[in-house]
Amino acid sequence: MCLALAILAGPAQAQDLDQRWSTVSAAGVAQADAGDLAAAERSMREAMALAQKLPPDDPRRATSANNLGFVLQAQGRLAEALPLYEQALALREASLGPSHPATAQSLNNLAEALRGEGRRDEAERLHRRAIEIRRTRLAPNHPDLAESLGNLGVLLTDEGRYDEARALFDEALTIRKAALGEQHPAVADLLGNMGALAFARGQLDEAAKLQGQALAILEAARGSESPALALPLGNLAQVLLAQGKAAEATPLLERELALQLARPGGDRLAAAGTRHALALALIRQGQRDRAAALLAESLLTLEQERGAKAPELVPVLVDLAELRRGQGDQDEAVTLLTRAVTIQQAAYGAEDPHLASDLNNLALLLAERGAWRDAEPLLARTLRIEAAAHGADSPELIVTLENQAVVLDRLGRASEAAAARQRAAAIRQATEAPAAAPAPAPTPP
Repeated sequence: MCLALAILAGPAQAQDLDQRWSTVSAAGVAQADAGDLAAAERSMREAMALAQKLPPDDPRRATSANNLGFVLQAQGRLAEALPLYEQALALREASLGPSHPATAQSLNNLAEALRGEGRRDEAERLHRRAIEIRRTRLAPNHPDLAESLGNLGVLLTDEGRYDEARALFDEALTIRKAALGEQHPAVADLLGNMGALAFARGQLDEAAKLQGQALAILEAARGSESPALALPLGNLAQVLLAQGKAAEATPLLERELALQLARPGGDRLAAAGTRHALALALIRQGQRDRAAALLAESLLTLEQERGAKAPELVPVLVDLAELRRGQGDQDEAVTLLTRAVTIQQAAYGAEDPHLASDLNNLALLLAERGAWRDAEPLLARTLRIEAAAHGADSPELIVTLENQAVVLDRLGRASEAAAARQRAAAIRQATEAPAAAPAPAPTPP
């Protein structure tokens, strides 16, 4: 009797484990699709723990690692997602082989995470390997091939390889329309990426058309309240802002923000970015008080989510400093811009090109307050950085040299001021750049 029970216990427990893994994994997928990433992460971690009890070659071990990696990546936690994708790839290569379609999925996901980390060369190699597998192992019009083609197109867009990217997007779009239909959400995703490519090329009308098409398809397929609309709303708003259509961009950004905040748990980081963009749109319409509140809220969220010294804070600090300056609060502007410079120095180094623009603007803010002696060394440092980054005779130096001349004049160092102006004039003449007036203060937004 006991022996019989012992024999039966193994399969019964296995069935319980199988059912529990399937239930928890399906719940995680549904939660992720609904935008509840926190709940999805809990489910995927439970599925991962259950998968560790399975045999080493069970494909569900790789699936669990892949799924948890996906949820973490969706939350911007790439450093945590990468080892999970690497684990999934290693498991699939070992159990299924290096050219299996499931291996291609892991290659694709790992490549996307590497792209997000800025490791583009590695990402490109993996994407090309996934494309080769999918071309040879799948049907010619398989949607998975279109996925890999589209993702490589995004990477090449990031690298400025626009013609190569467009060819990949065109092929992917043809496949998706044939396999899924012209109104499928996957078609909208590709149209959005093609819109981003057009935007990068400065083709703003084309970008607006493509982003508008992507938004229309997704809204028809998912409904007007779907969290999936947040991204295309923001993309179209970005194009409209670049076209100088802030009034048209504003309702799109407000709608994007509402969708982000309506997600279970709220998408705090994405909402911080949208508040920033909305603030810039409002500034252009003269709504500075509301813009200041949005920038302050965006900054607070980034501090809470990323830390007080994270480089992600810098663009918000810079724009808030510009806004405070325009409102006449120069002390607060100096404080904010000084903090931005301090963060960048810690993140990138004291001579990094990232610093040049903000050092220049900080010097000009100090000059506006009459702190000429404090401003001069900042401008000298800006010149060193610009010369190292662009060359001693680059047009990039012209405005800084002319600003330096203004400050040197105020300090009574007339001969040095004249030398700075002469150098700026010589660079301008050599490059045949159009004349530009000195910029003694940053232009308000």
